[in-house]
Amino acid sequence: MKRIRQTEARRILTAYCEKLTGKPPSTFKITKERNENGKSLNWWMENRDAVDSWDGPRSRAYLQAYVEIAGPIFFGSGIPLHDGFLQPDRGVMKRLFEAGAVTLDEKTSKIIINNKGRELIGSILEETP
Repeated sequence: MKRIRQTEARRILTAYCEKLTGKPPSTFKITKERNENGKSLNWWMENRDAVDSWDGPRSRAYLQAYVEIAGPIFFGSGIPLHDGFLQPDRGVMKRLFEAGAVTLDEKTSKIIINNKGRELIGSILEETP
């Protein structure tokens, strides 16, 4: 898969957030290096700032954007972009992990969207911002 630039990734995330929540994304963190902590499920679950609901508009917007940017499997340590790594929103991901909509393969540090996660975003998969 070709890596996109962070400006395009921001455009995708912003479009889904504005469409589904009525406002721009609250987080969009780009780093130069991978976040090694993101390879551990425990790190994700320690987050205290989790969003309200795993199936709410914010979770749907972020998950759909990540799929469009990286595909249905992406790195917990950061989604590779042309000019850095997009760090998945920790609060959103915690709720998705808790709900069983995504899993983390700690050997590869890949987050995998399962059937529950696909059903969550299924209604917006064909809609591109």
